[in-house]
Amino acid sequence: MVRVNQLLLTVLLGALAAGLILALGTGGQSQISWILPEQPPQQSAGTTDTAGDLSAATTLRSRNEFSETVARPLFTQSRRPTSSQAEEVLGPQLGLRGPVERNQFLVMGIVITGNEKIALMRQIKGNDEVIRVKEGQSIVGWRVESIDAEAVTLSKLDATDVVKLSDNILSAAEKRTLIQQARQARIKEQVAAKAANTRQNQRQRARPRTPPPVRPQLRRSGASPASPVPIKTPVR
Repeated sequence: MVRVNQLLLTVLLGALAAGLILALGTGGQSQISWILPEQPPQQSAGTTDTAGDLSAATTLRSRNEFSETVARPLFTQSRRPTSSQAEEVLGPQLGLRGPVERNQFLVMGIVITGNEKIALMRQIKGNDEVIRVKEGQSIVGWRVESIDAEAVTLSKLDATDVVKLSDNILSAAEKRTLIQQARQARIKEQVAAKAANTRQNQRQRARPRTPPPVRPQLRRSGASPASPVPIKTPVR
């Protein structure tokens, strides 16, 4: 009985295997597609080999051709444009500002006392206010470079203007006014200096004064402390 069952199972498995092989051979053949490798590109008649051109293009250059790159490396804080490039950039900007206008002031007077040099100047297009300046100070954008007995030298950007005292012709009334203004300015300076000295003296006086420390009296070496003198009474 067992043998009969084994025989039937073997026949059944064989039939299934035969059917599977038949199905693969007929129905699955229509779904299989063969992928052929691509053909390499064929060289046309007009083209040539470029291996030599590529080797020539990859030849290293000489270091001398990169001298500017070595001297002025990129992405560093110290890198600056060359002088020609700076002129090209700054040139149009300077041109936009236009020329500096000179002859804007009159020298009303010059006072030289010791090491102090003072110039009294007035703006031509401004009001009649007399401005008192010293060397190194500025007046309406102009810097006072030097003051001498005859002229005042001013500078602004790359322009220089020398204003002479002789260019200003004053009347007698203007001279008196100028002298009075100079005296008033000098009096104000003296009053301010005196007030500053007074305040300084008051601060010094207001400070609490502490008495000097008392030093203990030193005794000489070998000296005995003072002892009371005995009183002698008469003997009876």
